[in-house]
Amino acid sequence: MLYGASVGIANILIHSANGPAVAEAHFFGGPGMRELLTYVGIALLACVGYGSVFMLTGFLFKNPAVPAAFVLVWESANVFLPSALQKISVVHYLQSIVPVPIPIGPFAVITAPASVFGSVTGLALFTVAVLIVNGLLMRKAEINYVSD
Repeated sequence: MLYGASVGIANILIHSANGPAVAEAHFFGGPGMRELLTYVGIALLACVGYGSVFMLTGFLFKNPAVPAAFVLVWESANVFLPSALQKISVVHYLQSIVPVPIPIGPFAVITAPASVFGSVTGLALFTVAVLIVNGLLMRKAEINYVSD
């Protein structure tokens, strides 16, 4: 909720910089309200998708800094990866939903964006699968209170 509210407030403030008349025309007379809700939804999907990934890495590794750095590099370099590898990343599906395309530069590998339905469904199924794996691993975990 915090990230969704932050995205919403930032979007409203950015479009209010040119005055209330411009903001009102953008949000109530143009595509602003739809874009605002889309960006808030993308922020919530990102929290759910990345939250499940980092919950699993936190469970699998005693110090999750190295896997977190790997995820950061993987997601940052996603536009330079081959098309098949781009599709196994959370950011690919989030960028497919963005209403205003993000410029990716001259060296990026162009991949067809997923549909909105495919992106949302894919991220939801991915999150559920990661949570199931994490739950199964937690059931088999043993806590040793003597070593601490």
